[in-house]
Amino acid sequence: MPLGLSATFIVTVGLEIAVRILECPQCHGTDLYYEAGLITGYKYHCKTCNYIGAFVIQREVEGPDL
Repeated sequence: MPLGLSATFIVTVGLEIAVRILECPQCHGTDLYYEAGLITGYKYHCKTCNYIGAFVIQREVEGPDL
């Protein structure tokens, strides 16, 4: 994905696309990557401010119409 954005695409019945974006709770950057898992649970690392933690903000934005 361009610019390192973490996103999930969801297609609905009317061919509208919604995109879920993960956002850092400290700097609100979207350049996050998955750091660790298993026993510790999900942990994400923000490349912008070096935040490491399980809490991230998940936003859903509308994508282009098909």
